[in-house]
Amino acid sequence: MSTNISVVNISSSWVTLNESSSMVKTSTAAEEFWSYNVLNISNGIEHPGDIQLHLLVSQIVAWLAVFLCVVKGIRSVGKVVYVSATVPYVLLLALLIRGLMLPGAVEGIKAFIIPRWENLLTLQAGAESTVWIDSATQAMISCGIGTANIITIARYNRFHNNCYRDAILVSALDCFTSVFAGFVVFAVIGYMADYLGTPVDQVVSQGPGIAFIVYPEALSTMAFGQIWAAVFFLMLFLAGIDSQFVMVEVVVDFLCDTLPKNISKRRWVVTSCSCLFLCMLGLPFITQNREARMRL
Repeated sequence: MSTNISVVNISSSWVTLNESSSMVKTSTAAEEFWSYNVLNISNGIEHPGDIQLHLLVSQIVAWLAVFLCVVKGIRSVGKVVYVSATVPYVLLLALLIRGLMLPGAVEGIKAFIIPRWENLLTLQAGAESTVWIDSATQAMISCGIGTANIITIARYNRFHNNCYRDAILVSALDCFTSVFAGFVVFAVIGYMADYLGTPVDQVVSQGPGIAFIVYPEALSTMAFGQIWAAVFFLMLFLAGIDSQFVMVEVVVDFLCDTLPKNISKRRWVVTSCSCLFLCMLGLPFITQNREARMRL
């Protein structure tokens, strides 16, 4: 027996009807756009499909920006950091002020700062709560532990530089940034929960859902939503490229220290080849499946 599937657009939500099983699946327009337009998700890794042109262009632009940031080594990196590391704080502050003016922001912030002790007290392996694992993962990724990021940049310090002071400052700023960004995110998520009439914990989704689905959808309901969305994604771009070019700097410095001097002296050649190679490694992550929309 054949299965008839139809898709109906109701307001801002998409409803998928499966007549044979009488199942109804609802998702927002933002989720549909993210899954079936931006990502065009396939059945699995065994069905890569074709490279998506819009993601390819975005990837090339991002890697070109990374190349320009690291092409002259610490001279260019040091200047770029003044912009890429400070502007996101200004944009986050603007988003926080705007978020605190929205209805429901207080409830969202309460959901962020009020701990759930039953999760914090659960430590055994295989437990449902992963709060400690997520916290450790966040700290290791944001501080670049084991990736030589800080060590590579620290090699340019003065010989008698106070490394203990720098280590404490980096750790404190990392913790402050995570908490500060949490207030920004949950203030808007609280507004989204109030707008939809649902609890805060039902609005929040894990992974990229907050950054690319929930938060932009909340911004779109505000006055001048396009401007706030542009500010938000500019902040994400600057924060992402700030981490990316430091990791590329690790690779380039390693190659320059390893390769013969006649090659390592031409840093721009090593940098361009490294960025081109790393860009090509990212191609499998921007593939698609042509039948993704058909499966809907």
